[in-house]
Amino acid sequence: MNNAISPRTILILAANPKDTDRLQLDKEVREIETRLRTNRERHHLELKQQWAVRIEDIRQAFLDLEPQIVHFSGHGAGTDGLIVENATRNSQFVPTDAWIKLFQFFQPKIECVLLNACYSDIQAEAISQSVPYVVGVSHAVGDRAAILFASGFYEALAAARSYEDAYQFGCVALATEGVPEHLNPTLKKNLSLLKTLPSNLHLLQPNPHSTAPTSRLNAWQQQRMTQEINQLQRQYDLLNEKLIRLQTAHTLETDPATRFKLEKQMEQAQAEVDRVIQKIEALENSL
Repeated sequence: MNNAISPRTILILAANPKDTDRLQLDKEVREIETRLRTNRERHHLELKQQWAVRIEDIRQAFLDLEPQIVHFSGHGAGTDGLIVENATRNSQFVPTDAWIKLFQFFQPKIECVLLNACYSDIQAEAISQSVPYVVGVSHAVGDRAAILFASGFYEALAAARSYEDAYQFGCVALATEGVPEHLNPTLKKNLSLLKTLPSNLHLLQPNPHSTAPTSRLNAWQQQRMTQEINQLQRQYDLLNEKLIRLQTAHTLETDPATRFKLEKQMEQAQAEVDRVIQKIEALENSL
């Protein structure tokens, strides 16, 4: 019997309009990518990114990508909604009712939503009407806490833990770095929708019959390969930063000729990233 589970798509929605305080969104996404890439169980997750998002970009991304996990990173404004960008790169407030309708339309495809934004608890509560797990924030949150929680959350998901475990591990990441417990994000669970999740609660049940291959390398060879992996990881980080800058520039650019050039540069950068990932995976599989 084939127990393979299709990869789950994580959709990152990043918005930092020019009339709002600067956020370290690139650092947050880079940390998420690192946590996913460095875990050997990562193949059940696929990361997609949308930068400088407008509400129409979000609707289109939902249609095109059909994500199971949605991660919003940006600013929240409590009862006024979540903040995305408008055509002039300034703030557009998307009210709670609009988010309710959006997620209702894609029910039951979406399994988990993480609103990594200040005062997003109101939207999280509302979205939980049609999504089994939703994480929101009831207070102001700084870059450091947002990045720490996201790091722990996706580290657990990459290890094939449940959404609830991922939330708890995100809180562990905050606690171990001295962030007070009352600043933790909140988890909303819709118990009536939990049955829609694979294996009830878990993303992936590791095969109990699988056996890790025994390495035939000696200690010196393993050390050399580990050094190569670390060098490739640094190369990956630099290339990924470049790709994020190109994606952001492409989103903001209006000149067709410049957008075309940026698209070619993005294709080249993505190809370089893919080659580095293949090299890393080949080395890891040899260890």
